[in-house]
Amino acid sequence: TALKSQRSTGALTRMSRVLFFINHCLFLAVVLIWQPSVAAEADYFNVIEKLHVNLLRSYNNQIRPVINHTDTLNVELSMRLTSFNFDELQSRFSAIGFFLMSWKDPRFMWSPAEYEGLTTIHLPNEKIWKPDFEVYNSYGLLSKERSFASNDVLISNDGTVIWVPISNMVSICPPDATYYPFDSVTCTTKIGSWTHNALKINISPTNNSTTVDISELINKRMSEWNIKSTQVSVEVKKYDCCTEPYQSLVMKFTIQRSLSTTITIPTALVVVLILAIFFIAPAMDARLI
Repeated sequence: TALKSQRSTGALTRMSRVLFFINHCLFLAVVLIWQPSVAAEADYFNVIEKLHVNLLRSYNNQIRPVINHTDTLNVELSMRLTSFNFDELQSRFSAIGFFLMSWKDPRFMWSPAEYEGLTTIHLPNEKIWKPDFEVYNSYGLLSKERSFASNDVLISNDGTVIWVPISNMVSICPPDATYYPFDSVTCTTKIGSWTHNALKINISPTNNSTTVDISELINKRMSEWNIKSTQVSVEVKKYDCCTEPYQSLVMKFTIQRSLSTTITIPTALVVVLILAIFFIAPAMDARLI
């Protein structure tokens, strides 16, 4: 009986040691797994950097942001014109301002509760996917004559991407001097995706606007030409190269020659010169000019 009791006690001791060893290993495993995560959290400067890293960790900016490759991506476009220039001799019209582009990228969705209530973040535009928009009736080389500045994009937690680069869109615009100096001309700028058809990217004006915003136009009354009216529409067209339709945002700028620079100022100068003659003494040779 004593021998059996000793064997039972030894078995319990060995089992206790095994259980202690297993618990110790589990504790070490938990510590080793937990410590890197704590260290990783501590490596972030702040919650913005944490979100920045997580959003771009496996992001591919070459992939159109749709879950199903057959889905159409909706892109809203609008322009706030700040300046323009019309070169009659070169038939060249330049529209300068802020070109707003907005779309949704489901890869940029997150829960604000996991990031201290953060609902928006700025990211470099070259890091994300952007529509390949070009001016269809561009004057000269596309990449050199039309440029979007390298502004950051603003991204919301619901996946909305807003990009508002400073833009200079240069298009061909032949003048019509039939009624000079009371002439006016309508210059058209067409912009759309260069490689994505209307089944891939659907273009629509922001808030269904039908005009260009000229509320911040700098040279509204200081140019040889004045903006008379603007018009915005979406054009759908098929080209010989492709069977699918392509969309473009069509912005029309009707400008009118300013009489202050073509008639009023020159006429005023002539009148001043004529009146000045009467103040010159008759004996002076200058009056004979």
